Amino acid sequence: YTVVLLFAFTDTTGYRRILDFKNGTNESGLYNLDGRLSFHLSPFNDVVSDNVTITPSAFVQVVLTRESAGSVSGYVNGIRQF
Repeated sequence: YTVVLLFAFTDTTGYRRILDFKNGTNESGLYNLDGRLSFHLSPFNDVVSDNVTITPSAFVQVVLTRESAGSVSGYVNGIRQF
């Protein structure tokens, strides 16, 4: 699947959930972590970008692609983050 989102956060400090996969029943999902894109599946399985690409009050386009084999790619404004 591929999900495309356009949004802005007024505050980008800490964890901010972008996309929820389990209707709020656990913490898996796509997050902003201090301005970096983070994909969280379990407490021991996080993928976090190295670059701060999400800044306060600025609209960003985030794309998340997950293949049937399980590989995940995350993009911010067209630039691959993981």
